[in-house]
Amino acid sequence: MQDVATAAGVALGTVSNVLNHPQRVAESTRLRVQQAIAELGFVRNANARSLAGGSTDSIALIVPDLGNSLFVDMSKGAQAEAREHGLSLLIASSADSLAEQDRYLDLFDEARTQGMLLAPMHDSRAGIERVRSHGRPVVLVNYSDPLIECCTVLMDNVLDGYLAARHLLSTGVGELVFVAGPERLQPVRDRQLGATRAASEAGVELSLVRVDAVTAAEGRAVGSEHGAAWAAAACRVGIIASTDLLALGILQSLLAMPGISIPGDVAVMGSDGNRSAWESPLPFSTVEPPGYRMGVEAVRLLVEEIAGASHEHRTTVLSPSILERESTLGHR
Repeated sequence: MQDVATAAGVALGTVSNVLNHPQRVAESTRLRVQQAIAELGFVRNANARSLAGGSTDSIALIVPDLGNSLFVDMSKGAQAEAREHGLSLLIASSADSLAEQDRYLDLFDEARTQGMLLAPMHDSRAGIERVRSHGRPVVLVNYSDPLIECCTVLMDNVLDGYLAARHLLSTGVGELVFVAGPERLQPVRDRQLGATRAASEAGVELSLVRVDAVTAAEGRAVGSEHGAAWAAAACRVGIIASTDLLALGILQSLLAMPGISIPGDVAVMGSDGNRSAWESPLPFSTVEPPGYRMGVEAVRLLVEEIAGASHEHRTTVLSPSILERESTLGHR
């Protein structure tokens, strides 16, 4: 900055005002400083600025998987809302690793972001409390922990499972199967609760198939193991996969089996609206999450907390919606 000031023939404080408060500088002086900046190739040191001011004009979002369109939509919503408040959004993917998540929490803490949005898949209390103790507010997204005092934005995953089961029942299935991922995944647990409730209300049996991972490969293994029995059942069977990747794998396996009609014998649907899993030979029904709105609401809560001490922590719950497609339709 001193080189810019010397080249423009102004004081160092004038250069600072041109960069941070240009309205305070006469136009002729501002133009002279901007010309010196361009000629010298000066780039402002944001880290130095944050050291002086205590924080940057950035907030951060950490998600478990940017391959999942829920978190892509969430990022887009958060970015749009951050822009409305004059903030930049930094985004990182933890690859569903608690260690990687903690690394990014510390990185964004050291970068002096004004606050963070966190969409964890694991108990993250230690990391959250660590950055909050440094004055960085955190908003949880798509995960609820009553032991953490912070704002939360959720999709109603119980309603997600309930809507999926009710949709399949409306098509005339007489038996429901819920293909669940690992129990540690909170959204999966909640979707199972919703599906169980809908089955109980309808007086229909719901059986559980547990898998180790919510991947297409696990779905193919489930379909290969259970497909023949589902097709031979006395009534049509409705399969609720706890993720769309599982639904994709199940469909791929069933479609490779001769004599199985979908949705005539078996109806299959996903439950997380993950567009990266939609490359299926048969379009499948799913439950679409309000990802964009979740990102918007999370930033609003974070900005509100950053703004004042009177902020009260609260939870915002948004509803998903059914997307009906060929894997369940045609047998009403």
